[in-house]
Amino acid sequence: MIDEDTPLFPMPGAREVAELSGGDYITKLVSTLERSVYSNPNLSFDLAKSLIESVCKTILNDRGHEFDRNINFPTLTRTTLEQLQIVPDEYAEAAAVKQCFDKTLDGFLKIFSGIGELRNKEGLASHGKDAYTPMLDPLQAQLMARAADAVVNFLYKSHRNYVGPQPYRGISYEENEEYNQYIDSIHSEIVIFEEYTFKPSEVLYQFDQVAYNDQRIEFTTSKQPEDRLPGVEDPHEE
Repeated sequence: MIDEDTPLFPMPGAREVAELSGGDYITKLVSTLERSVYSNPNLSFDLAKSLIESVCKTILNDRGHEFDRNINFPTLTRTTLEQLQIVPDEYAEAAAVKQCFDKTLDGFLKIFSGIGELRNKEGLASHGKDAYTPMLDPLQAQLMARAADAVVNFLYKSHRNYVGPQPYRGISYEENEEYNQYIDSIHSEIVIFEEYTFKPSEVLYQFDQVAYNDQRIEFTTSKQPEDRLPGVEDPHEE
């Protein structure tokens, strides 16, 4: 059980991924992992592995790359890396730079493998154990959380920043009422043939969800409470 009063182990990289992707599942994984590091270290190994798996599958699905539903962890992570461009376009043909990043990626794959093996051996949810089995310390859990935080942020932002199809599944137009009202308040309605009228927010959402989401993130992170539109509650406040 995770105590709500337990201090959080902050994972800013993973939280950025959750915000960029708009996926509730990843958001919940990150939140639970942040609490488990101190309160339930062995559970954090399960959650770190699940977080990496979820981000990898999200990337592959975004890019339309089919994969076996029962794909194992090492194959999933390697397949994801193979689908990504990891250096800027101007460095794509620089062999020496590419070799350096290839070594970095080999390090990532070893991190993935280590997280997977730790989860299988020490994860709280992976296998049943004797009631008196000792638990690892938060120190080991911090290592896994930091590794997962760095890895998922790099993978997802490489997916976002470089070439490839990037549909943004899971972003709901209806659940962003305040943001939609903001767009409509600063842009004029779109009128075609003096008969057909469209809201700017709807047009942006339908035709460019990448831009819609990018501006949504900037809007939600930069506005102050007094900037909220009258009568619309902030969905991020509890």
